[in-house]
Amino acid sequence: MSSRRAWLLVQQINDALTQRAVATPQGRRQGSAVVTPVGEGVINLYHSIENLMRTAAFQELQEIARLTRRRPPDRKWARGPEEL
Repeated sequence: MSSRRAWLLVQQINDALTQRAVATPQGRRQGSAVVTPVGEGVINLYHSIENLMRTAAFQELQEIARLTRRRPPDRKWARGPEEL
Protein backbone atom coordinates (compact mmCIF):
# COMPACT_ATOMS: atom_id res chain seq x y z
CA MET A 1 0.00 0.00 0.00
CA SER A 2 1.33 3.42 -0.83
CA SER A 3 1.83 5.98 1.92
CA ARG A 4 -0.70 8.22 0.18
CA ARG A 5 -3.34 5.47 0.33
CA ALA A 6 -2.52 4.85 3.99
CA TRP A 7 -2.93 8.54 4.82
CA LEU A 8 -6.24 8.68 2.95
CA LEU A 9 -7.48 5.75 5.04
CA VAL A 10 -6.27 7.42 8.24
CA GLN A 11 -8.13 10.57 7.22
CA GLN A 12 -11.32 8.55 6.61
CA ILE A 13 -11.03 6.95 10.04
CA ASN A 14 -10.43 10.33 11.71
CA ASP A 15 -13.37 11.85 9.83
CA ALA A 16 -15.68 9.02 10.93
CA LEU A 17 -14.86 9.35 14.63
CA THR A 18 -15.80 12.13 17.03
CA GLN A 19 -12.14 12.30 18.14
CA ARG A 20 -8.98 11.60 16.16
CA ALA A 21 -7.54 8.08 16.11
CA VAL A 22 -4.24 9.28 14.63
CA ALA A 23 -2.68 12.69 15.20
CA THR A 24 0.29 14.52 13.74
CA PRO A 25 2.00 17.07 15.98
CA GLN A 26 1.75 20.67 14.74
CA GLY A 27 4.50 21.63 12.34
CA ARG A 28 5.65 18.06 11.85
CA ARG A 29 5.60 15.96 8.73
CA GLN A 30 3.14 13.10 8.28
CA GLY A 31 5.82 10.55 9.16
CA SER A 32 5.67 11.54 12.83
CA ALA A 33 2.07 10.50 13.43
CA VAL A 34 0.96 9.00 16.73
CA VAL A 35 -1.99 6.79 17.62
CA THR A 36 -4.18 8.62 20.12
CA PRO A 37 -5.86 7.02 23.15
CA VAL A 38 -9.06 6.91 21.06
CA GLY A 39 -7.15 5.12 18.31
CA GLU A 40 -5.78 2.63 20.86
CA GLY A 41 -9.34 2.00 22.03
CA VAL A 42 -10.50 1.35 18.47
CA ILE A 43 -7.61 -1.08 17.94
CA ASN A 44 -8.49 -2.93 21.16
CA LEU A 45 -12.15 -3.14 20.13
CA TYR A 46 -11.15 -4.50 16.72
CA HIS A 47 -8.99 -7.19 18.36
CA SER A 48 -11.90 -8.10 20.62
CA ILE A 49 -14.17 -8.45 17.57
CA GLU A 50 -11.55 -10.68 15.89
CA ASN A 51 -11.45 -12.97 18.92
CA LEU A 52 -15.24 -13.17 19.11
CA MET A 53 -15.42 -13.97 15.39
CA ARG A 54 -12.77 -16.69 15.69
CA THR A 55 -14.70 -18.30 18.53
CA ALA A 56 -18.09 -18.05 16.79
CA ALA A 57 -16.83 -19.26 13.41
CA PHE A 58 -14.28 -21.83 14.56
CA GLN A 59 -15.88 -24.78 12.76
CA GLU A 60 -16.36 -22.82 9.55
CA LEU A 61 -12.76 -21.64 9.60
CA GLN A 62 -11.62 -25.23 10.13
CA GLU A 63 -13.69 -26.33 7.12
CA ILE A 64 -12.17 -23.58 4.96
CA ALA A 65 -8.72 -24.70 6.12
CA ARG A 66 -9.52 -28.27 5.06
CA LEU A 67 -10.49 -26.98 1.59
CA THR A 68 -7.24 -25.11 1.04
CA ARG A 69 -4.25 -26.64 -0.73
CA ARG A 70 -2.00 -25.92 2.23
CA ARG A 71 -2.48 -24.60 5.71
CA PRO A 72 -2.08 -20.84 6.22
CA PRO A 73 1.15 -19.85 8.01
CA ASP A 74 -0.79 -17.81 10.59
CA ARG A 75 -1.57 -20.48 13.19
CA LYS A 76 -3.80 -18.20 15.27
CA TRP A 77 -6.69 -19.14 12.95
CA ALA A 78 -6.25 -22.82 13.80
CA ARG A 79 -6.73 -22.35 17.56
CA GLY A 80 -9.87 -23.63 19.15
CA PRO A 81 -12.24 -21.38 21.12
CA GLU A 82 -10.88 -22.74 24.41
CA GLU A 83 -7.39 -21.45 23.54
CA LEU A 84 -8.41 -17.84 22.89
